Amino acid sequence: MRLVSSDDVKKKSKTERRLLWNHEGVSGFNCPFSVDRSVVYTCQYGKPRKQSQSKKKRKTGGNTDHQYLRKRRFLIQNTKKVDCEAKLFVRYITRYSDYAVSPNVGRGARQVQLDSLQEGLRNGNIKTEKSIHLKLPLNGAHTNHTLSVESGFSKSMHAKLKELIFQHVQMGVTSVAYLKKLLKQYVVKELSHSDLKNPSETDRSYFPTNRDIYNCVHAALVAGRYSDLDQENLAKKFQLENPTIFISDQLQVNVVTLKT
Repeated sequence: MRLVSSDDVKKKSKTERRLLWNHEGVSGFNCPFSVDRSVVYTCQYGKPRKQSQSKKKRKTGGNTDHQYLRKRRFLIQNTKKVDCEAKLFVRYITRYSDYAVSPNVGRGARQVQLDSLQEGLRNGNIKTEKSIHLKLPLNGAHTNHTLSVESGFSKSMHAKLKELIFQHVQMGVTSVAYLKKLLKQYVVKELSHSDLKNPSETDRSYFPTNRDIYNCVHAALVAGRYSDLDQENLAKKFQLENPTIFISDQLQVNVVTLKT
């Protein structure tokens, strides 16, 4: 019998998870486990993401015969990406504590436990424990940039704040000053609980500027301009997409029942 430290038979299986004893820094459980999901978060100053072909064409101007100048903002640095190598690893793990072994046991005993665990998984009577393993980068892992308060100025708005702005815009609230006070109260009372430290006011993800709020309000207005639930706007949208078709205000439909 070939002795292995993990279940190599399940290595290429996409439906079943591999049974492991250690995996890329995840160790110390002294029991078999499986990694259900892995997520890697990079620094905001990390490597730039791959651009789609449409964005590349817009940036280069495409293959058009005429080149038109567009008004652009003057940027000293066209991107904030500086190839920072810092990464945060999140792994969702399922542990099988009933099949734990002592730390000094050999590979043969571990393989016996894996075989027994496989038999239990086929029968469906296994107790599991869910856990989340985090691998956080230290300050020294960040490269090519400094860690300071100014780093919060380049962050984007939090997703929940955008959702809150969209909800109030749908109710007719578009005042930037009112929404800014509302977002501040929401961050302090809802997002930051009593046992958590409030984020810094220089962090634009939690305390967006007036321009950020204005842009989000504008996006919400544009998104709700032609809503599918509004029949009048839906007719206008259809007329714009099909200018050769005339839509009458009074439409009469005759229903004919065919008897077979």
